[in-house]
Amino acid sequence: MTPTEPTNASGHDDQTIGLEPAETDHAPRTPHAPPPSLPAPPTTASHDAPDVFVTPGRGNAQTIAVAGAIVTLLALVASGAFASGTVWYWAILQTLHQTILYTFAGIIAVLVAAALAERPMGRLDLASARMLLAVACFQLLSSVKLQLSGRVAEVLIASAAYLIAVAILFKPARNRYLAIVCFHFILVVLFMLGSWAQIKANTAMTPNP
Repeated sequence: MTPTEPTNASGHDDQTIGLEPAETDHAPRTPHAPPPSLPAPPTTASHDAPDVFVTPGRGNAQTIAVAGAIVTLLALVASGAFASGTVWYWAILQTLHQTILYTFAGIIAVLVAAALAERPMGRLDLASARMLLAVACFQLLSSVKLQLSGRVAEVLIASAAYLIAVAILFKPARNRYLAIVCFHFILVVLFMLGSWAQIKANTAMTPNP
């Protein structure tokens, strides 16, 4: 009689029972999906950048300052060459004095216009260089005698050159452009009146021979 293999209580042999755990261990597993990436927060750099009054561009301060110095030198040469009724070096000194004075008045005008617009000034050296070049253009054309009908026409042409230079160099909005030009004109007139009053006062204090 052939001996029978032992069976467990459930009626299954031990060999079959031993395969079930192996098959369970090798069951395919579903890979875990990566967590969803969070969207990057929106950048606010463009909103944080201040709206400065003197915007960069159209050349750096050094280049514009060199151009202004060259045009000023040409204006000094022209004032000495076209001097009439006075010594040539006095005409050069007067042109140099006016250039410095008008440039300083223009810088103050830009500062006042920026304050009224409630905007930060921006780079002062860039504003100074641009104003120097604009004033130098005015001085050059006003020093050259264009043989026009009177001195007024020459001043108007020189003023047009100044207005064009300010519009190109500063490239401001219309209200800012008008503020710069108007304040500059007022300051120049005040400086001229001050110089005229000082000359009159010195003349009155000089005793007659």
